Amino acid sequence: MKQQSKKTTIQIMYETVMEHGGPQGPFSQAVVDAYENKGIYADDPKENKVIIQFTKEVPCRLK
Repeated sequence: MKQQSKKTTIQIMYETVMEHGGPQGPFSQAVVDAYENKGIYADDPKENKVIIQFTKEVPCRLK
């Protein structure tokens, strides 16, 4: 029986990118940034969340 790895998917992807010589394109660079906690969302984790507000639509009454 094969033993399950305790590595996360992003960690496996990061190790694979580094085995092949480091990031060479935008996708592999994004994987490295995400694993090393860099990039545009590193400073403010609240930026990863999307806030959705639903407004109650009031029907217009025509005379």
